[in-house]
Amino acid sequence: MGMIIFASAIKSISKDYLWAAKVDGASWLQEIGYIILPMIRWPVAFITAYQTLSLLTSYEYILLITEGGPYFKSTVWSLYSYKVAFSSYAGTYEFGYGAALATILVIVGIIFSIFCWR
Repeated sequence: MGMIIFASAIKSISKDYLWAAKVDGASWLQEIGYIILPMIRWPVAFITAYQTLSLLTSYEYILLITEGGPYFKSTVWSLYSYKVAFSSYAGTYEFGYGAALATILVIVGIIFSIFCWR
């Protein structure tokens, strides 16, 4: 998804800007720094936020492949909250603790989103 958005963002940059920069004597590095990067700033911010929040909440791949790995080496926060809430290690389920962990994860995601979109 990121490559499609990046490619479309770069493709949507008008060639007139690049042509005007060449006429003014800008180097290719100046074209990238002063024209291309500022024009794709919002797509880069969106993909960064989307991928980071996706990584915070993606537990299904880890659960399917390693189930947390040997000695919980590949356990992420969302997988840990899932295991706490729905796995019965000691015979009791801890739904409240799992919900609290998930709520903290949501708060971290909201803070990151606000920071990223500022």
